[in-house]
Amino acid sequence: NWDKLTVNPSVYYQRTTDFIHTYTYRDPTGTFISTPVNLRGETRVGLELSVLYNPVKWLNFNTELNLFRFRQQGTYREQDFGFAGQTVTGRFSTQLKLPASFAVQARYSVTGPQNNAQARTRAIHNTDVALSKNLLQNRATLSLDGTNLFNTNQTRTRTLGQTFDFNQISNRNAARYRLSFAYRFNLKDGRAIRQAKGSNRD
Repeated sequence: NWDKLTVNPSVYYQRTTDFIHTYTYRDPTGTFISTPVNLRGETRVGLELSVLYNPVKWLNFNTELNLFRFRQQGTYREQDFGFAGQTVTGRFSTQLKLPASFAVQARYSVTGPQNNAQARTRAIHNTDVALSKNLLQNRATLSLDGTNLFNTNQTRTRTLGQTFDFNQISNRNAARYRLSFAYRFNLKDGRAIRQAKGSNRD
């Protein structure tokens, strides 16, 4: 049923001059230093795709994808940083409304491998899940949510230089769980209640 499915594709071309590249080197003391430098430029050609599917009133799916190929050009300290590659980013989310005023939301995002002339970064994955229930005639909401549920939102980078092979793992936010209770005052009509529900979901 096409009335329940919305697909929005687009193709794009992007050109950036003075492209910023993170340059890593080792100083005479053996310390690794990363600093931003300007390269000649970067071009991207890609496809963006947005898909929204509502099979039934109580369930919806949303998908956003960005697939692109890129080419980077430039030199720094007589080293050529020209590089070409491709990658993808995506986000997949769903919302499920259950009986007894329960609702479930889930979101999965992925950033594909990010490579350049000096570094190789592995794909990054992240999963968030939330369960909520409306209480007290929709005046209150009890929510339990988990972000970075499987602790996979980690950046793993291997940087190669003429005299070194450097591996690094960074984790901005570990898995986190939260229980919250929200009460809404002065909800006198159905429209105000719906607005409060929408604000809570956002």
